Amino acid sequence: MFAVFSLWLFRKTRTGDEPSADKQRQDAIYLLCGIGILTSMAWAVIARMTGRSIFWPESFALGFFAWSWLVKGRALASIGSTLATTKNKFTK
Repeated sequence: MFAVFSLWLFRKTRTGDEPSADKQRQDAIYLLCGIGILTSMAWAVIARMTGRSIFWPESFALGFFAWSWLVKGRALASIGSTLATTKNKFTK
């Protein structure tokens, strides 16, 4: 389901709307994360079939999803504004 979120749901736009440059960058990140999740899933299947641990493939898949989720939630902008506000409080 995490791959579905990254590859399909997060990349949806309204019909007829022209995506902005920012939206296109976000969509590229979602696509990269979705492909990373699917690759990690394939890696986990192969690892399991060979009797190896699936810890690393699962960790990477969760990392890719976390990255797409943070982009979708605009967390980086929020963190940046919080840091700027904190910096201003301490420099005054």
